[in-house]
Amino acid sequence: MMTRYSRVALFSGALLLVHGSFAQTYWGMTSAGGASDIGTLFSITETSTFTKKFEFTQVSGAASKCDLLKATNGKYYGVTELGGAGGFGTVFSYDPATNLYTTLASFNSTNGEQPIRGLVQSTVSSRLYGTCSAGGTNGFGTIFDFNITTGLITKRHDFVNAGANLNGRSPRGGLVEAVNGRLYGTTQIGGATNQGIIFELLVNAGGSTVFTKKIDLTLAGGARPYATLFRASSNLLYGTTTQGGANSDGVLFSYNASTGIYTNLVDLDVSTGSVPYGELAQNGAGGLLYGTTSEGGATGQGVIFSYNITTDTYTDVVDLNPTIGYRPLGRLRRGSNGLFYGVTNFGGLTSAGVLFSFDPTGNVYTPLFDMYEGGFRDCWSGLIEDPSGTFIGVCNNDGSGGTGAVFRYVPATNTMTELTAFGSSNGSQPKGRLVRNANGLFYGLTNSGGSNLVGTCFSFDPATNTHVRRSNMGGTLGDFPVGTLALKGTKYYGLCSAGGATGGGTLFSFDPSNNTFAKLQDLDATSGIAPRTGLFLAANGLLYGMTSQGATNNLGTLFPMIPVPTPSPRSLR
Repeated sequence: MMTRYSRVALFSGALLLVHGSFAQTYWGMTSAGGASDIGTLFSITETSTFTKKFEFTQVSGAASKCDLLKATNGKYYGVTELGGAGGFGTVFSYDPATNLYTTLASFNSTNGEQPIRGLVQSTVSSRLYGTCSAGGTNGFGTIFDFNITTGLITKRHDFVNAGANLNGRSPRGGLVEAVNGRLYGTTQIGGATNQGIIFELLVNAGGSTVFTKKIDLTLAGGARPYATLFRASSNLLYGTTTQGGANSDGVLFSYNASTGIYTNLVDLDVSTGSVPYGELAQNGAGGLLYGTTSEGGATGQGVIFSYNITTDTYTDVVDLNPTIGYRPLGRLRRGSNGLFYGVTNFGGLTSAGVLFSFDPTGNVYTPLFDMYEGGFRDCWSGLIEDPSGTFIGVCNNDGSGGTGAVFRYVPATNTMTELTAFGSSNGSQPKGRLVRNANGLFYGLTNSGGSNLVGTCFSFDPATNTHVRRSNMGGTLGDFPVGTLALKGTKYYGLCSAGGATGGGTLFSFDPSNNTFAKLQDLDATSGIAPRTGLFLAANGLLYGMTSQGATNNLGTLFPMIPVPTPSPRSLR
């Protein structure tokens, strides 16, 4: 006859279970599996009915360098270069009506890795299209689409650059739709000269596509483009390269999608701006094109430039510097008030960059907001205005999650607000059991994730299947909690395997009645450091714990936590 224990154990020999509210239901956690393969919370009955209740998440996406796209359904869409189930990046949406951020899909190396620039919505298929800079069948990157109706991501093209198929590799820019309804993009390297290519993607109404290489770029004519092409009011596509041209500092070029003609318009040079990374923008229909460079100009720190598409005239209009901001990497965005807005990656009060405005009437540059004050850094993307007078952007670093954020800037009030943070969200990789409190909630620890990426304490309500993150570990509280919370009196006690004042871990308490946490003691070399399991309540009413290092032989200690925790170590031999 199969016992209750052996029936449960068939699911995984490593499962740790705790009784639920009824004798026939058990609850547990796994440290792997689930959509992100980093753990689940589940219930199982005596009749072997297994139910996955919650999937822990490693990251909701991290390090975004994209421009946001506002799709026809009113939501913003973007990509992150890292994070997601496999760490290869994600597609996400942000709903401004509900302030809801949703990770929609994770890249998995097969469909691509590390998408960098943003998405474009096809007027032919209504799907969102983008590029991955790596991954795919050949490891050279992919083109994909995302169906906002079905939530499915589909790989449409694998870049290949070998033998007779020298069709480019490592696309860094996104895609743009030309007047003919086809999408165009560039790769940074590859092609016949290994300096990158311009390609075309024919999109059919059902979503299928046809890829065609159009131009092999050269060192003489401009090489290694980074930014997405820009469709001007003339319906020509304009772009920049980071290398090549007469001065090896990059070029500004046009491409005629109707005739297939590529024209090198301006050979950039160090004196008036070089090495552009950001996309171009236009000052209204028929107006001048504006762009930025990351180097060159009077200070060598980059410029804002204009280009007259009628007279073929390039002008360095603003020389950037560390005081007002320098080295912009994203595009300029023209606001409804006629001003352009952008962000530099460096400069300002703490050299974390500035958000600025640029008035093309008089070429007036104005620093508006120091990015450090908002807690943001490394903004590779441009801004999007929606609604009028409100700008939304993405930063690649910092934010409350530590790996970037979506933010809002309102010029009228000069205020910057974080809308959502990239980074670990609900915690990941639990390594202990759940405990059930008299209030009916389960409590547990995760060894990773959370805003500080070093673990969380959470609760789970079995009546509503609601997961609540109670605390982000890190700082003085300690890093990487291990084992199971131990109840003594009305409080829970636990151990962190690292962090604290000495870096060797901490002993902490949690009071579920008011959701308060307190560090009780820093572990040190004498008392022992780096515990690998939690505390245990013995029959004598004391809590005991073990460390894996420290004490006389550096082999760890066994210690009691006596009501007020003052560990008395006993060296393990």
